Amino acid sequence: MATTTTAFKATDYDYVDEINQNLLCPICYCPFITPVSSPCGHTFCQDCITFALASTPTPSCPIDRTPLSLTQVTPAAKLISSLLDELHVFCPNRKDGCTWIGQRQSLNSHLSVHCLYAQEDVRRGELESHMRECSYRAEACTRCNRTIRKMDFAVHVSECSAGTASCMHCKRDIRRSDLAGHISDCPEAIVSCTHVYHGCAWEGQRKVLNEQHLVTCPFEAIKGFFRIHDQRQQAMEEENRELRRQLADLRQQVEALRERPLMISPPEAAMVPPIVGETADRIGQLLAETDQLRSDLVNLSAGFSAMEMRQDMALLCETSRLREEMHSVRALCQAVQSQLINFALDRRKEASASSSTSKSVLSSAISALAGGSSEGASASRGSHRDDADRSRTMISQFRQDGSTKL
Repeated sequence: MATTTTAFKATDYDYVDEINQNLLCPICYCPFITPVSSPCGHTFCQDCITFALASTPTPSCPIDRTPLSLTQVTPAAKLISSLLDELHVFCPNRKDGCTWIGQRQSLNSHLSVHCLYAQEDVRRGELESHMRECSYRAEACTRCNRTIRKMDFAVHVSECSAGTASCMHCKRDIRRSDLAGHISDCPEAIVSCTHVYHGCAWEGQRKVLNEQHLVTCPFEAIKGFFRIHDQRQQAMEEENRELRRQLADLRQQVEALRERPLMISPPEAAMVPPIVGETADRIGQLLAETDQLRSDLVNLSAGFSAMEMRQDMALLCETSRLREEMHSVRALCQAVQSQLINFALDRRKEASASSSTSKSVLSSAISALAGGSSEGASASRGSHRDDADRSRTMISQFRQDGSTKL
């Protein structure tokens, strides 16, 4: 049976989770108990390294065989002890029915105060009387049927959830398990205004708050604004909380990095070969070539930029010249078009004038023919025929002249 002792060996703990390999002692292969470190950077249980150094005529580190004495051993870093204390373990009385699980640093407190299965040694003749008076004897509560230690039974009776208690406001007897809910809804309870955090100083009974005060409270009218403000403030607080958590993680990582060099042993550092002269010269040449390539790249980039600027200027000049030529051609086309229009108008005027002249000549000829026919009664047939021929000839000539001009 496990006892309520404060001294535990490495094999006495029953761990819940798998243990990080960095927290295992290289001698007993269990999580460290009172971890100590050697000057060469290795960590052991205090009892393990003490036994290992005492059992050999030439004390040395069990890992790298560096000479080591017990006086050179110092307590390990506080970070290692903190990680070990936070490991979760089962209660040693688990096989007897204890279901407790907690951090390793809380195990002694659990066994000495809370564990129902902790035992102590008594005389065989006093065992029967001790069992009747034992403070750890389990008793069943008649109200909630829970099993309670005798030493805690009096406190349990005053706190049993199945018992009754009087409401301090309305003086009603309420089941203790329902008392908290009743107090949060009791109409006689003295409460502050729901806008107390916004500046309202009113206090009174809950029924007065709901029936009278909220109707006249000036903060009730702008509760929507307060709700939006509270939501924004809560979001900012959550963001600040997350930022603080990240900052704490970063600080923890920095502390771990600061302590890491202490964990490196000189033999491990000596395993890295030094840089010889030939290698150093070769590295210097590579660095010089890299600088030269970088300089050439900068020069090429500048040359490309200048070339692009020259090409852009040439293209701009050519575009300007072509634009001027296009404007000249457009002006010439407009001038030719204007001349063609004027020429067409002149031809149309000439055609109209020729047509008027032809019509007047034709009218004169017709009048002459009419006059000749009235005088023919007294003239001879020969002269009449000659006049008619001359008229026809004149009409034909005028028609030909008019068609030629048109």
